Amino acid sequence: MKKLGLIGGTGPESTIDYYRSIETLIQKKTGTYPVITIESIDMNRVLQAYREEDWDGLCAYMVKGLENLKAAGCDFAAFCGVTPHIVYDRVNLLSPIPVVSMIATGVDYAVENGFKKVALFAPEDVMHAQFFIRPFLEKGIDVIIPDSSETKYVNSRIRNEIEHGEVRQSTVSEFAKITRRLVREEKIEGVILGSTQLPIIFREIDLKVPYVDMMRLHIRTLVKMMTR
Repeated sequence: MKKLGLIGGTGPESTIDYYRSIETLIQKKTGTYPVITIESIDMNRVLQAYREEDWDGLCAYMVKGLENLKAAGCDFAAFCGVTPHIVYDRVNLLSPIPVVSMIATGVDYAVENGFKKVALFAPEDVMHAQFFIRPFLEKGIDVIIPDSSETKYVNSRIRNEIEHGEVRQSTVSEFAKITRRLVREEKIEGVILGSTQLPIIFREIDLKVPYVDMMRLHIRTLVKMMTR
């Protein structure tokens, strides 16, 4: 079995979920326990680099974490969060071990299921970020985001509520309202969840279109790679 390295801490809840889910799936598939090393980084440092658009600094920080994972004997690695993917292309070129992209797994799923138009729910900066949207566009998939007021609402609920593990029924109801409008008016065929915390909300919403839990897709891809 190949050894996986995880760049964690972005944020802690998703890092825990990655570890727990991978261990459970590996046990079910092989009857053994996986060997995983987690490099937990400082999320404040990542967010500061993001705000200051210090892509060189963020890239160097990610690569240093990957070098530590390589030194720990990891065969490949993954980020346990969306935000570090803004420097993914550069990091993957400099990394001493391959880095498996969460965004790529979401794009592959959309292509395999024939999606031509999807909605994106994520923190506001991610919803407008080309590093996230461009891979979908390159495969001929249009990405629709909520309108300005809806985007601000989604962002505030992610940052001030969902990232802290809190789920209010009023938030579930409003997210459902926004999504159903996009289905009705924009004719979206699926919803891309661009935050590892958003499945908490969407599991409670009854939709006519599927939501794409990129973290789950990513985890399943990592498990396949570990057990090849």
